[in-house]
Amino acid sequence: MSKKSYNVVLNSTNKISSGASLSDCRFGMNWGILPEGEYEVHFTFISKVMNLSTTDIACINVNLGSSNVFQAGANTSANTLNFIGIAKPYLVSTTAFLLAEDNTNPSVFLNGRPRDNYIDVIINANDNVTLYAPTTGAMLDWVLQLQFTQK
Repeated sequence: MSKKSYNVVLNSTNKISSGASLSDCRFGMNWGILPEGEYEVHFTFISKVMNLSTTDIACINVNLGSSNVFQAGANTSANTLNFIGIAKPYLVSTTAFLLAEDNTNPSVFLNGRPRDNYIDVIINANDNVTLYAPTTGAMLDWVLQLQFTQK
């Protein structure tokens, strides 16, 4: 018996709004299309060609709600994060792009379907605080595909 999966495509050209750059975008979404329950989430990501002569890591954060992603730190607390994984530079050159294939990151598990009708996608640098930016110019368009599979 196969489990049902649902795909949500987030294209930065279709955003409702963005912050200072395309590293911070908001989308509208009616999550009522997903049945109640737990989900395993995989994603793929690709950006347009940019100058990525930096070795900075792109940390992708999406507010999906009740995930099982925690951050360890300097103290013994375990804070939950919106982090879903990383996108790696495909080449490090002036004609490179960010890429995350389905097997680049482990799955993220959700205890329930998302509920917030806005999806915020924030792409941070390796400190996961500062917005990601290419070496020169601004962050260019990208596509993030989320696949939700019922558990």
